[in-house]
This record gives sequence, C-alpha cells and structure tokens, in this order.
Amino acid sequence: MPDTDEIQSLLADALESLDGFVALHSLERLSGGASQATYRLRVAMVDGERSLALRRSVGPAGERGFGGPGLAVEARLMGLARRAGVPGPEVHMALRPEDGLGEGFVMEWVEGESIGSRINRSDELASARAGLAGECGRALARIHAIDLDSTGLNDALHEVDPAEEVRQTWERYKGFHSPQPMIDFTARWLLDHLPPEGEPALVHGDFRNGNLLVAPTGMAAVLDWEIAHIGDPMRDLGWLCTASWRFGHPEKPVGGFGSYEDLFAGYEAESRPTSGSGRCSGRSGGRSAAWGWPTSTGPVRTAAWSGRRSGGVRRSARWTA
Repeated sequence: MPDTDEIQSLLADALESLDGFVALHSLERLSGGASQATYRLRVAMVDGERSLALRRSVGPAGERGFGGPGLAVEARLMGLARRAGVPGPEVHMALRPEDGLGEGFVMEWVEGESIGSRINRSDELASARAGLAGECGRALARIHAIDLDSTGLNDALHEVDPAEEVRQTWERYKGFHSPQPMIDFTARWLLDHLPPEGEPALVHGDFRNGNLLVAPTGMAAVLDWEIAHIGDPMRDLGWLCTASWRFGHPEKPVGGFGSYEDLFAGYEAESRPTSGSGRCSGRSGGRSAAWGWPTSTGPVRTAAWSGRRSGGVRRSARWTA
C-alpha cells in the first residue's frame, strides 16, 4: 500500500486530467476501514483554491461487503442519483488503472454533518431537522424511480431478494459466534413472513441517519452507496426507521429526527403509482429488522421491529424494544 507522500504524488499526476487543475496542496485522510477510505484534498484551480474529496479503495475487491458493486459503480450511482434530483456531490473524475492508486473517484466537497447523534442534537441543525424526514422520503422516491434498463444498472448491480438478504445477514451474524436468541427468532420470523414478489428497483441499501450529510439548510448529500443493489425498494424506508439509527431520540421513529407521516408524505409526493399491495421487504441486522409496504395507489407504510410490541401509530405498524 502506498504511503501518504506517494499517494499525494500519484494523485497530483492523476489530477492533471481534471479541467482547470493547477496543483494539489494537501491530502488528509478523514476516515476509512479495511477496504475504502475518504480523503479531503486542497487543490489550486484556475479559478482559485478549493476542497475536493477522494474516495479510494485500499483493500481487495472481495472485502467490499454485502452486495458491494465497487467504487466505479458507486461513482456512477452518485451521478445518476444527482441527475434524478437526489442531493449529492458532483463526481469530477474516476481514477484509472495507470494512476497507480487503485479504484476510486474524485468528487465535489460538500459541507455538512454526517454523525447521527450530532444531526439529532445540534442547535445549528434544528431547522433542517424539521423537514428532514420529508426530504428523506423524496430522495428515496427519486432513487427508487431510476430506470434500471436505460442506465445499465441491471448489468452493473446484483439483484437480491428479501429471503436472500435475510439469509446472508443471518449467516454473517452466526460468524460472530455470539448467540442471541432474539436475532435467531427475528431471522426465522422474517423468513416465515416474506413479502410477495414485487417490482425490483434500485435500493441504496444503507439509507439511514449517519449516512446522510446535513447542513443548516437541509439534506446536503446521500452518502455511502457501497452496498447498493437491485431489490425491494421498501427495504430502504424500513431500514431508515429502525431504532438503531435514532441516536437517543426513540420518540422520533425516522432517524431520531422525524415522523412516519412526514417520511410517507415526502415519498408519496415523488413516487410513481405502484401495483399490488401488501408488498414488504425485510432485513435483520443487530437486534432489529425493518420492512415497509405500499398500497395499490402509491402510499407507503413502514414498520420497525426489534422484539417486543409496544404500540402503534397512524398509517403504520410500529414495534420497538
């Protein structure tokens, strides 16, 4: 693996292909795990100095995790989503094999907060939180409406049905060798209550508080497309509503910042009518599972479940531990 100085030198050469690029002043690694890392770049352009972001693979492709399409496809997804009206950065360039940096891409730097607990408690973001659930609904509807055929995503992404997703997640949990009866119960329950087959769509796969960039004006970007796949779109709405992503605000079921009603209203305002009813998608993860279902005219219902039934809310079923 190249060290920081070598990465900066190689990247400076690669950026020569970017229109208006003059010089790379600095490179700062912000985050990253075993397979991917994010960097902040300070660059001189012909129109002045600015920040850019680099997302780069630092491990073998096989370590990308469940359904990971790779960074080239991730960059493509971000571009498609942006053109569909989903908040996100502009992707400026993809790394080439001859750059010597592995798979990755350079994108616009977007200011905002991504840490879920801060999003939920920051006074500076109070106004943004008021409309954030509705923004999430609109963003998800636009993601789910992206055409799979004309964009070539049918060939670029794996299709995963709810049963396979539950089984894969259950198998990963078993690999920790730390039995939790409620997780096993949840997985079995989900496999016994699978949704009827519906129309597949682009699924973000990890749309939740903590994978959104939020500014005082509202949602600034949808992040982390690394487990995007083709599947049941209702899975995205359910996952956003699980208790794990409420960060100290269990009374606000949508990410700890909003209501089901606002999420549904946003989704319904953007979504095309759907056929069929009772369709749902499921995922078990940690101690929770999530699913959602649309009616025959388009409105969406979601539910989050983690073991003990404690009540309900209008327009949705709700189970929380």
